[in-house]
Amino acid sequence: MSDVGFDFSLVRSAIGDEHVLARLLDDLPDVVIVIDAHGAVLWANRTAEEVFGRSVAEVVGTSGLDLVHPDDLEFVLRSLSSVQGKQVGAPIEVRLQTVAGWQLMELLGSPVTWVHPGAVLLTVRDLTQRRRFELVHNHDSRLRSLVQNSTAITMLVSPDGCLESASGALTRVLGHDPELVEGRPLAELVPEADREVLDGAFERASRGASVAGPVTVTLSLYRHGNRGVLPFELAFVNLIDDPTVGGYVVTGHDVTDRLRADLELRKALSLLKATLDATADGILAVDIEGHIVSFNQRLVEMWQVPKDLLEAKDVPNITEYVREKLVDPSAFAGQVEETYHGPAMDRSDLLEFKDGRVFERFSKLQRVDGDVVGRVWSFRNITDRTQMRGGCQDQR
Repeated sequence: MSDVGFDFSLVRSAIGDEHVLARLLDDLPDVVIVIDAHGAVLWANRTAEEVFGRSVAEVVGTSGLDLVHPDDLEFVLRSLSSVQGKQVGAPIEVRLQTVAGWQLMELLGSPVTWVHPGAVLLTVRDLTQRRRFELVHNHDSRLRSLVQNSTAITMLVSPDGCLESASGALTRVLGHDPELVEGRPLAELVPEADREVLDGAFERASRGASVAGPVTVTLSLYRHGNRGVLPFELAFVNLIDDPTVGGYVVTGHDVTDRLRADLELRKALSLLKATLDATADGILAVDIEGHIVSFNQRLVEMWQVPKDLLEAKDVPNITEYVREKLVDPSAFAGQVEETYHGPAMDRSDLLEFKDGRVFERFSKLQRVDGDVVGRVWSFRNITDRTQMRGGCQDQR
């Protein structure tokens, strides 16, 4: 350069001019924006005008957060909050609304409190084309993108239980800034009551936990800012011996809806059981193969069958036990055989016991989506009714 007589002093002199510096900022290929502590735009360069399609005069005083995709908003808020204590924040990737639609952008923030208390200088670079190229030409980048944008939390945890890295779902679902939790024990995100469960999962996973056979537990994870907890199912895979990982891969799925559905199902089953136990009829449910599925307490009392025999669902022994109590055991066996191997229809008949009792038996098909999945048998003691009818006939 010295051969052509280039004078760097001229450049230094020019750059010292505030107007030249402002022009350099305007000519930067990256978007530059200054926002206050609440996200309101204080200033933007000309590139920002071109990318977002609005003049600086239009956007000053408006919220820059309005440009952020709703699913990425909490991520951005956490990052803006944490950058205040740093010289330069960690780059984050979010979707912003531009004149070309939603674009993937890299945001890098730095506090500039000398401009305004709580102000942050943001440089914004469009990553859309680069990511599209990577997704087409690089399967690893495609996988990273899928992991980062999945609703499941993916974490790399060191052998001693410290969180080394986490996917974007940690912020989107729980609100945590990855920079503030990475390097800390995973146990700090788990309530005291569930830490024994977490310790047990690590202990079992240390003995071996593959992708095909992970260690799975259900526990709660804290939301950011002491805003309660959410139930998660965590799956632990031991990749400590993998030199590219060197730790546990832990994936977490929010199971709030599943646990709520399970609770509602348990309530419904409890109500059904209470209802069946309160009825005067004995109820027996069997599947399409004739195996016992469930029964109520009234059935046990009416048939006087040992409850342990019913709970063992030992059909041959139960059948033999019942046959010995009937006046005509052969007819009973024939009726059962006809019910299961005859036309698929509802049936009813009477059973007479050697001790004089008479049961009315009903058999109704159980269907799911139109398909027969079993039968429900109900038994009603009509001994008194039968004896009363017999007494009236004798009087005649």
